[in-house]
Parts: sequence; structure tokens; C-alpha cells
Amino acid sequence: MIEFDLVIRNGTVLDGTGAEAIHGDIAISGNKIAAVGKVDGRAAQEIDAAGCLDRASDRLPLPWTIHALTERPAKAVGVNDRYDALKQHRPYIVRDLPNGGRRLTDVPQGYIATILSGKITNRNGAPSAQMPGRLLREPQERAAI
Repeated sequence: MIEFDLVIRNGTVLDGTGAEAIHGDIAISGNKIAAVGKVDGRAAQEIDAAGCLDRASDRLPLPWTIHALTERPAKAVGVNDRYDALKQHRPYIVRDLPNGGRRLTDVPQGYIATILSGKITNRNGAPSAQMPGRLLREPQERAAI
């Protein structure tokens, strides 16, 4: 019998208080954490998190996180045709910012659209004129005049 919507098993659990991490499971029902520790119940979806925490930074590796939040849930509900066609290519530099500034970009393959702040920034691999994001950069030293 299914008791939970999701159970993440064999993980390193951090409670956010600064307390020591524990090895255990987390069960989710609805939008709430239902149990932490040794979870015996079954779930509609189960994820094995063994070895997924980067102990140096206490962060989850980005590829694993994306996989856990996209492909795994899709396959759990029978959507199996979305991920084989997606490809990410090597980024390259373009100079399209004010004053010839550089930025990294890439050409995603297999994505219908990329949406940022409600605006379509890329459709079928072609960039649109919409650029609703903001430029993030490190502080720059001013050039001597």
C-alpha cells in the first residue's frame, strides 16, 4: 500500500539548524515532510540518494538534482519520450552585450522553448529578441583615463 507521494532513501539529511547530518530517509505527502529517519512505508515515487551529497560543500550535484527533479518524476508517471532527444552542446562566447561585452551561450537541441520570466528566449534552438534576465558579473576595475 502506498503511504507517501515521495520517499528519498539513503540520504544525508541536513535539517538547516547546523546540527550534525544524519543518514536516513525523508517521506513527503502532499507538500509536507511526513517523516524523517528510517521510513518503512512505500511511496508512489522513490529516489535513492546514496552518495548524492557533496560532502565538501554540503550541496547536491547539479546533474543529479536536475535528473531527480525532471526525468525521474516524468518516467514515474509514464512520460518516457522527452529526454532522449535533449542535447546540450559546448558553450561558446558571443559579444552582444553593451560595449562589446562577452557572454557564454549555447545552442540547445531538442527543446521546444526556453522561458525566462515569462518570456520565450529560445524557440526550437533559435534565440528570440527577448532577453528579460539581468546581467550578473563580478565587480570590474575601472580603466585609468
